[in-house]
This record gives sequence, C-alpha cells and structure tokens, in this order.
Amino acid sequence: MTNFDDILEEAGKFGRCQKRIFALLCMVSMPWAGVYVGIVFQGFTPDHWCRDPAVAERSQACGWSLAESRRLTVPLVNSSGALQQSSCEQYEVDWNATALTCDTQGLDLSKTPTGACKSGWEYDYKGRQSFVTEFDLVCSDGWLVDMYQATLNVGFLVGSIATGYLADRFGRKISFLMSNLLNGIAGILVAVAPNYVALLVFRTLYGFGVKGGWVVGYVLITEIVGVEYRRTVGVIYQMFFSVGILLLPLLAYFITDWRWLQVVITVPYILFLSYYWFIPESPRWLLSQNKKSKAIEITMAMAKENKMTLSKNIENLSDDNLESSAASFMDLIRTPKIRKHTFILSFNWFTSAVVYQGLIMRLGILGGNVYIDFLISGLVEFPAAFLILFTIERVGRRIPFASANIVAGAACFITALIPDRVSGDRWRRGTRRSGATRFTFLSVLADMFWFKTVVACIGRLGITMAFEMVVFVNTELYPTFVRNLGVSVCSTLCDIGGIVAPFLLYRLAVIWLELPLIIFGSLAFVAGGLVLLLPETRGVPLPETIDDIEFPERVMENAALKKQQLANLLPNYDVSTNKEPATCIAVAMTTFDDLLEEAGPFGRCQRRVFALLCLLSLPFAGVYVGTVFQGFTPDHWCRDPAVAERSQACGWSLAESRRLTVPLVNSSGTLQQSSCEQYEVDWNATAPGCDTQELDLSEVPVTACKNGWEYQYEGRKSFVTEFNLVCSDGWFVDMNQSALNLGFLFGSFAFGFFADRFGRKISFLISNILNAISGIALAFTPNYVSILVLRAVFGFGAKGGWMTSYVLLTEIVGVESRRTVGILYQMFFSVGVLLLPLLAYFVPNWRWQQFVISVPYILFLSYYWIIPESPRWLISQNKSSKAMEITEAMAKENKRKIKTSVTLTDVEGDSSSASLLDLFRTPNMRKHTFILMFNWFTTAVVYQGLIMRVGIAGGNVYIDFLLSGLVEFPAAFLILFTIDRVGRRIPFASANILAGAACFITALIPDNMFWFKTVVGCIGRLGITMAFEMVVFVNTELYPTYIRNLGVSFCSTLCDIGGIVAPFLLYRLAVIWLELPLIIFGVVAFIAGGLVLFLPETRGVPLPETIDDVEFPNRKKEDAVESQRMKEPLKTEMTNNMEATTV
Repeated sequence: MTNFDDILEEAGKFGRCQKRIFALLCMVSMPWAGVYVGIVFQGFTPDHWCRDPAVAERSQACGWSLAESRRLTVPLVNSSGALQQSSCEQYEVDWNATALTCDTQGLDLSKTPTGACKSGWEYDYKGRQSFVTEFDLVCSDGWLVDMYQATLNVGFLVGSIATGYLADRFGRKISFLMSNLLNGIAGILVAVAPNYVALLVFRTLYGFGVKGGWVVGYVLITEIVGVEYRRTVGVIYQMFFSVGILLLPLLAYFITDWRWLQVVITVPYILFLSYYWFIPESPRWLLSQNKKSKAIEITMAMAKENKMTLSKNIENLSDDNLESSAASFMDLIRTPKIRKHTFILSFNWFTSAVVYQGLIMRLGILGGNVYIDFLISGLVEFPAAFLILFTIERVGRRIPFASANIVAGAACFITALIPDRVSGDRWRRGTRRSGATRFTFLSVLADMFWFKTVVACIGRLGITMAFEMVVFVNTELYPTFVRNLGVSVCSTLCDIGGIVAPFLLYRLAVIWLELPLIIFGSLAFVAGGLVLLLPETRGVPLPETIDDIEFPERVMENAALKKQQLANLLPNYDVSTNKEPATCIAVAMTTFDDLLEEAGPFGRCQRRVFALLCLLSLPFAGVYVGTVFQGFTPDHWCRDPAVAERSQACGWSLAESRRLTVPLVNSSGTLQQSSCEQYEVDWNATAPGCDTQELDLSEVPVTACKNGWEYQYEGRKSFVTEFNLVCSDGWFVDMNQSALNLGFLFGSFAFGFFADRFGRKISFLISNILNAISGIALAFTPNYVSILVLRAVFGFGAKGGWMTSYVLLTEIVGVESRRTVGILYQMFFSVGVLLLPLLAYFVPNWRWQQFVISVPYILFLSYYWIIPESPRWLISQNKSSKAMEITEAMAKENKRKIKTSVTLTDVEGDSSSASLLDLFRTPNMRKHTFILMFNWFTTAVVYQGLIMRVGIAGGNVYIDFLLSGLVEFPAAFLILFTIDRVGRRIPFASANILAGAACFITALIPDNMFWFKTVVGCIGRLGITMAFEMVVFVNTELYPTYIRNLGVSFCSTLCDIGGIVAPFLLYRLAVIWLELPLIIFGVVAFIAGGLVLFLPETRGVPLPETIDDVEFPNRKKEDAVESQRMKEPLKTEMTNNMEATTV
C-alpha cells in the first residue's frame, strides 16, 4: 500500500499549489492578532477623575483651568509613595449650597470628607473612544475590563476543542469556512453591542470561532506539505500573527473609535469565505474517511498545478493511520514519563499564555505612547521565528526552549527593578557634589525609559520564542496514537492562562505596578527549569508507542542490535547479547553493619549518644531563628528634640507629640503616622502655644528623619533599636539572617570535608569551640559590621557541627533505626523553637539572649570524654583495630557479646570516584537533582519566611511564636506514620501543597479574624516543617551509593541560598503589602509539591548502587524477576540430584 507521504514525493512536497494555499492561510493569522490583543486599544483606560456638575458649571463661569477644577473635585491620595489626585473619590461637598467665589487659592480642603464618585467620570483622552470610557468601567467596575479578555479565552478554550472535533468529523475545509462565518457574524455583533453584558457574550462567541478556525488552518497547511517543510511552514504561519501585531497599532492610530476598529478587524473574516473556491480539502482527512477517490482527485490537481506527474502508485493510496490504537485521556497520565511530559508541557502552555498576554496588555497601563510601545514590542517578535529556525537543528530543542523562558523571566525581573527615572533632588545633589562627570552620568540615568524598554523587549522576544517552540515540541514528546490528544489537552492550559492573565495583571498592578512582572518572571523561570527535565528530541525518531517514551533505552538497544545484525549479515531474529560473566567471590570479610547486629543496633550506648547529641539541636534553633527576637523592629517614629522639650513643658501626651512630629501617610489603604518622615519645621524658631489642636499641618513640607528615632517598645532591646536599623537602613536587618546562611553555606562544605578527612568527633569539637568563641563575641561586639562578620562565622561553625553530629549518630545505629533517629534528632530542633520565646521573654536584651544561646556550646566540649568516634569512619581510614575497640566497648555497654573474631572491611572501599557532573549527565539524575534543589530552596525560604514573619505580623510575638512552634511536633509523627504505609512521594508533595494553600488562604483572611488566620498559618507551618524533614532522607534515597553524599551536600546548598534570599523576600515585599510574601511562599510551595510528583516512589525499593539503577529502574526489576525465574529449575535439579544420591 502507498501512503499520502509517498504520493506527495511525486506530487510535490511544497510546490506552487502548496505555496498558494500557504499564502492564503497565512492571511488568517493577521486579523487574529487584532482579536487576541486588541484589548490594549479597544479597552484602553485613560486618566480619569470624578465628575462634579456643580464644579463644572462654576468652572465655565470663572474660566478655571482643568487643574483648578480638579483641585476642588478630587482629593490627593498616596500612590506608591507619591501624592496623586484620586481617580475614584471626590470631596463630599454640595458646591451649589456653598458660597464659592472664583478665587479658590486660599480654600483649605484637607479636612473635607471624601466619598466615591457619584456623577460619573471625566476622561483626559481626547478623540479616543474605548469601551471603558463608553461604559464607565473604572474604579469598582474595573474588574469588568478583565472579563473582556477572559471571556475571549473561554471561547478559545471551548472553540479549540469543539472545532477540533468538527474538523475530524466533517472536514478541515468546511470547519474552516464555518468558523469564519461565525467570526464575521460575532465580530460585527461585538461592534454594535448595546450593553456590556451583550458585549461579553458576543466576545465569547467570537473567541469560539476565531481560535478554532486558526487551528484548523494550521492543521490543513501542515497536512498538505512534505514532512521536512512542516516545521518551517508552522513557524512562519505563526510569524504572520506577528505581522498582525505590527499592523494593529497603525489601525488603532487612524481608527480611534473602538467599535469601528472592531469592524475593521472583523471584515477579513467575511472575505475569507471566498476561500471556498481557492483551497482544497485535506487529502489526508479524506483518506481517513475512506473517500479515496476524492483524495486522489485533489492530489492529482495539486500535482498538475505543481507541474508534476504522478505514477500508478496513487491507485494503491491508503491511510497510514487506520490501525492506530484508540487514544484515552488516561494515557497522558498513566505512566511516569508521559505524566511528566504532560505536566511540564501544560505548565509551559499556561506560562507562555500568561506572560505573553500579560506583557502585551501591560502596554496599555504604563502611561507611555501606547502606539509606539506596541509597535516596538511587536517588532521583536520576528527574530524569535528566525532564532528558532536557526537553533533547533543545530543546538536542539531543549536548550533554546529553556533559554527562551529563562531570558523572559530574567527580563521581567530586571524590568521590574529598573527605576522609571532618577529623582530630581538626587540628580541635583549629584551634580553639585561631583561636577561635570557626575552631571553626564546622572543625566543619562535621569530617564531610564529606553533602557527599561529594551529589557522589556528582550523579555517579549524570549516569551514569543517559547510560545512558538512549545507548539512543535509538544508534538515530538507523545506517541503517534495519542499525539493529537496530547497537544489538545496540554494547549487547553494556554486558554486557561489567557483567562487568568488579565486578572493577574490588572488586579496586582493596583498593589504595585511592577508586581505582575515579578509573578511573570517567577513563572517563566520555573517553566525554563522544567523544560530541562524534558528529553532532547533532535535527531530522535518520533515515538510510535508508549514504550518508546517510557523505555527509550530499548529503542536504542534495538537499533544498535539491528545495526550489528546487519553488519554481521545475521538473520533478523532476537539475539541476546551476553553480559560480562558474573564472578562469585567468597569474601570472608565482615562489614560494620554485620558486626552492629551482634553489638546491638540501637542499644544503651547508642541511646546515650543519641540523647547527648540531640541536645545540640536546642541552641541551634536559637541560632537559626533567633533573629525574630534579637532583631525585632518595634513601632518607631522620628525624634524631634524641640518637640520633646516643648512636650515636657506642656505635658503633652505621646499622641500629641507625634502629631507635631510626623505626617500621616497612606499605608495599604489606611492613613497611618509615618515611621520615616517628619515635618520640616524648626519648632525652636516657631512659637507654638501648648494648645495645638487648631494647628493645620497639611501644607507643611516633610523630610526624612534628621535626629534619630523614638521606639515604642518598653523594656526590650534589639540590635535594631541599638543601631537604628530602620527606614533606609532597614535592609541591614535582612543582612543579619543572610550572613548567618552564608556561613551555613560554607560551613556545611568545609566541615563535610573536615569530617571526612580528620574524623567526625574532632570536627564536632572544633565546631563547638568556634561556636562558643564567635557566639560570645557576638554578644559584646561594638558595631553592626562586626556583628555581620561574627554572625557569618557563627553560622559556619553551627551548621557544620550540627550536620557532623547528625552523620555521627546515623553511622553508629542499625539500618532500621536510622530514619527514626534522624527524624527525632530534627524534632529536638522543634523543642528548641518552643524554648526560644520563653528565653526571649525572660531575657529581653538581645546581647544577653545571644550569650545564653552560646553558652551550651562550651558545655558540649565535654563530649570529648563521652561520645566515641564513628567506627565507620575509622574503617574507611584503614583503622580497623581502633574501630573494633570502639565497637567492643559499645557491645559491652549494650550488654551484648561479639561472638566471632572477624576482620572488618569498608563496603564502599572500591566505589567509583564521584564527580559533580554525574548529578547532571543523565536524564533521571538531572531531573532528581533539579527537583531536589528546588525543594531544598523552597523549604528554606518558606520555613524561615514564616518564622520571621511572626516578628512583623503585629500580634503578641511570644504567643504567636510558641503556637507556631507547637505544630512542628505533629510533623515528625505524621512522617513516621505515613512513609512506610503510604510512601514518600504523596506525603512529601502533600506537605508542600498544604503549606502553599495555607499561605494563600492566610494572605486572604482579614486581620479581624485573628484566630482563624493563626490556625491556618499554623497549618502552613506544619506542612513546610514536614516537607523540610522529608527532603533530607528522600534526597539520600534517590542517588546511587558512590555519589550519595555529594548529591545530598550539593542539593542542600540551595537550602542555605534560600536562607540568604528569605529575609530580603520577606521584609522588602512586606513594605509593599504585608501579605505579599505569603503569596510568593504559596507559589513556590505549590510548584515544589507538583515537582515532587515527578520523583519516583522509593518505598520498598532498594537503595540504588549505580547510575544505571536510577536511569533504568525497570531493568533492575526485570533482572530480579529473571534471576528468580532461573533459580526455580536450578533448585528443582539440585533436589533431584540429592534424591538420586540418597538412593
């Protein structure tokens, strides 16, 4: 039989006929751009303010300017640190009942009450009509603008599925024409919609037809060209969407009314109905419907137009997919690797849609020239297509795909952090200080608009490239029979992302204009990282079955076998290659684990050492999270010596003194006294009486604090209050915890080396000496720079000593006790967390707290005479006699006897040398490494973030800290209860997801529901504690023996990096919105939980010994089954031989 691809070789794979059809169908992409992102112009929200008919009438009579009219209508509000006229409030004054003259300069409105707009809005955008201005979709109705784009994406979602079905049922051509007919009708209805509800309904219908028709056009063109042209044709087809992007701002510039713009975007769909006479039906579809004669007729017409001649093979034309298996949705998630592909691709579809649409819609709220900004950002989409075509066959798919996402994420972060301009005051100060050179430099920085634009365009380039790549990468990662279904299911997340995008952009931008970019950057970074977990498909044949995905090594082995058979001219039957012969060596050596069974795997000796070493976790808790109390930031305000002196003379209350010192600022929607500004008044040169109630300070200029601060926290001394680390110096507080984690980072590496080189015991003792010296020095250091240095040294010793004792403890107990001992050892850290608020309550000075936390490390030096060296380490250093001596002492204390005289040997003595590259060289190892690194990072960020948040939440810090510490205990018991019953993966993932959900819910609960908020916060703390304790031993179970220690050490460094990041993430984002860090914590915890589901289950699975055990886990199972199968006949034969001998 001959398939259509064979006939296409004769008819012309991309001849004149296909080029004509391709050109016609590419036209469909251009108006679709207007549909997809037209909201930027059709839904533009100009500057607006409340309309007051009385002020408008008076303004006309008096000839007031716009600024004078607005001054009498709308109040000033604090927006991102600057006073701006409100868009949604007006003064509650009846100007018709007020004797208002034309001279209003002396009118003081600072105490006039305000209310919501009552008579509509005025818009400062002449000559442009958007549906926002027509239907007044601003302020409390602003969320309805989000619905405009969301309903379109709902239509996309349903339309792509429905039209896909119709195209398979009734044909590509008829479905394409029907969608264009629907587009023409729905698009015109949108243009004439009488109200906004009708507009949303018609917009949904419009999306239903547009997306389906575009997808059908894509399928049709790829089905009639040769295999080698499909990818190029697909990329260029999408590139015409970018052409539409470029044309859209030109249309919007000349057509200023949104309704006429809608008509112009819709008219092409009416013209596309003429394609009925210009484009053929897909011969592939006709063959699948057993319409062979019609398929042959169309193919012959194509060959004729291409000036090609067909052979008689066309008479044998048949569908090459007739015997395909029936696809099921469960096939996408039933097996591990296809499940991994589905989740990663779904997330990438979602991210591409959110970030792409978000970056485009953001142009409409930036306040610049929307036409130029849109045109420039559209131009950068063209290099994306050429970069794809240039790289995918040279570099591959994975690296460009991941790089595109990461570039987009980095650009989003950088754009968010670039200031719009350098303030005028700072510019003038710089010019006065440093002359012409300073003037030149700061004059360039004075407006960083173009730099910000360039970086944003790079982000747009990256996400466009990622969006175009996910389309065809998706097709290469599924077997033939489920490929279409896989692409359809994954791409539905694109439409869901489009539904989410407008809400994410417009609602978060109200909090902070750049906040959506932070979310976009986070999503893109995670998407890029996930892509690295996908296999490379360059040069790899498309998979035909699920086994080709799950066991790619079989495909390679079969290919290699066939090649070898061909080379040796062997017949084509199964040939099994012989492996190296197994060599049986009788070893008369005994390992330490064997000896420990006789000495007692967890006897009295080990319990004593365990109890002593667990005490080390108690002060370590104070080191790790003591910053909550030692670095507590109380309520504070500027100190004014003149006001203080006058207050003492007049007997003013604290509230009266603060009223004359600090202004009111808008904080999260409420007016509060500033912590960092004061009135710029010389009260010594002013003669205020003791009665200051009538004193109006609303017009008095403000400035930064000049004479330090006052603190409202009696009896408590923190290093914040001692060194005045508030306001512009507040970031120094973040450095305290970051310096500690920096010490952790280097200490875990250094003491890991010391412990392997010089022994566990001596390293443990050296770390305690270092802890005692640096900890006590911290308590007496005179300045903050010295504190940071000593804090890093303290972290260097504390983390190294804690880890060394953990290793020592697990090395002297039996295998079955190690996990329980490890979890309980960590649980004593939770005991330390409970004791810490009690210590801080009774020791209110931070220096004495530090001293009390450090003293136990002096006492731990006595362990030199109480705890033994690790026999395992001694064996690895060829000190078997000393190891035997210690083991016999342990047996004696355990009241056990070592019955036999043995020779100890190190079971890992002949293991391969480990290399860092081994963690990334092979697919499964690489996947495990990235997922575990992200989980170490997440647990550190969320755990430390939730603990440090207790210090800024505003409640009773002692009670809140105690309650959140209590919930850590159930975490250990839940782990012990579930890991051997349920497994590792589900509890680990559930713990992360529970923590993420709790963070989200806590952020949304209002403050007046205090106890409910506390309970949910504690549940989040329980979840992340459980995840933190699980990542430790799950990490050890996923690496082969020879690289296990290196794998755990390398991945856990992300824990310390997370600890460095956590304080900045918490304290800096909390300045924008107190609950914003919880949103970030929730996002990373959810992602971490989802990633854990990509890890294999290790319950009941032997620890891997080699990389092959990790890469091909099924091979080990098959070998075990084969070994068992071979043993049965051998056992029977031996039994028969024994019986014969007896006879």
